[in-house]
Amino acid sequence: MLTPLIGFGAGGAGLELIFRSSAVSGANNATYTFSAMAIGAAAADRLVIAVVASHDSADTAGEAPTSVTIGGVTATLHVHAVGTGTNEGSVTICSAIVPTGTTADVVATWAAARVRAGAGLYTLANYAGATPVATNQNTATVDSTTIAIDLTVAFDQIGVVGATSRSATASTVTWTNAAEDFDVAMEASESSISGAHVAAGSGAVTVTATMSNTGSPCIAGAVWG
Repeated sequence: MLTPLIGFGAGGAGLELIFRSSAVSGANNATYTFSAMAIGAAAADRLVIAVVASHDSADTAGEAPTSVTIGGVTATLHVHAVGTGTNEGSVTICSAIVPTGTTADVVATWAAARVRAGAGLYTLANYAGATPVATNQNTATVDSTTIAIDLTVAFDQIGVVGATSRSATASTVTWTNAAEDFDVAMEASESSISGAHVAAGSGAVTVTATMSNTGSPCIAGAVWG
């Protein structure tokens, strides 16, 4: 489990970002429920950050989820990226303040059925604001392996990034200028959902996700302070 203490948050306390859990489903659904995902100890100001990804079917575009709830709390969707084409993947970063419980059901809903989906959860403590100070996203053309975004992360900030790519064979992610926290196949012989963090004080960096097989990758990132 990742427990970096970084920068300076509210009241001078160190920002604390912790990767908590991930879950996937290979079912064909418009709504996915990832039950009892770990979110750590309860706290009145606990910010839960979710990286949510899905792959669409041939007749739907890779739209953002219409809603995500974490422990019954509606999350705010901050940034979304979708791969090129109509049979590709998408990744979204969202968050919610979830004050109670040590686990939470994550419910992600799309306007049309997906063919698989996944989620990864972080918690952030001692933050100055629940809304990201910056976001970015990018997509690549079909039959690519590499996708990148530029982020600036000051000494008192932390970045969270997520990526996926739908490909014809299983594909994992290797990160550059970000430390990987999870990389899980959403279905057997299919591409993964992967999440990573950009350390405080990294400054202006290009964060790159390199897929092990060609597809149509997409990446999204958000920075909190």
